[in-house]
Amino acid sequence: MTHLSYIIPSFALAVLLPFFLALSAATRLSAAKKNLAALDGRRRRRNDT
Repeated sequence: MTHLSYIIPSFALAVLLPFFLALSAATRLSAAKKNLAALDGRRRRRNDT
């Protein structure tokens, strides 16, 4: 009996899960940078007056 039905999904999961987590982290970082830039712009406008 071959165990390929268990081995192939486990290897696929081992490759796809870190890729998904890295992609998720990159999108969250991008969104956080945009929010920080927006907040920084508000602070500069408030301090200029």
